[in-house]
Amino acid sequence: MKEGKIFFYNPCGERPTEMKKIERRWMKYIEDVEVACGVQFPLRNWSVTNIAHTRQRDSFNCGIYCLIFAEKHLTNKLSDLQSITDNELQEMRRSVAEHIMLYEVYLTECCLKCGGQIGNDEFVTCKTCRRPFHFLSFCIEEDLKTLNDSDEFECRLCKIDWGGPQKIKFVLFFKETHA
Repeated sequence: MKEGKIFFYNPCGERPTEMKKIERRWMKYIEDVEVACGVQFPLRNWSVTNIAHTRQRDSFNCGIYCLIFAEKHLTNKLSDLQSITDNELQEMRRSVAEHIMLYEVYLTECCLKCGGQIGNDEFVTCKTCRRPFHFLSFCIEEDLKTLNDSDEFECRLCKIDWGGPQKIKFVLFFKETHA
């Protein structure tokens, strides 16, 4: 921001018209903020730019590419933008599943670790919250290391006492009564 640059990344490739449109909208936004707040920002010549990057090779990973672009940009690994691998895409997808999908309480027929449908797959249910997880190393790998044949499975959230079924019931009740 100090240089007046806005970095724009489109997994499918950036078009000059798209970048000009973003630049115009940004200038309009700055103008509106100045008027609304009664302030004047130091004058800059704002420009929209990008850095060469790997292009998306499929029709379903656009959000994953955007997350990787953001991570590499924010950690100043700009040279790595041109060499995003399938392994990095898979790792980012796993990270998203681990950090976001675990907290979704409405996926009752899905594995809350990977987000995939349980269907006829082998699964294990948490003894505390009763949510299903695929019986696969990725979905419950940390727990599989310590799980004995006689042990009951307990998910990571319940192990840290996140609130379990009572919290789910409260959230559902709150949404119903405040809809």
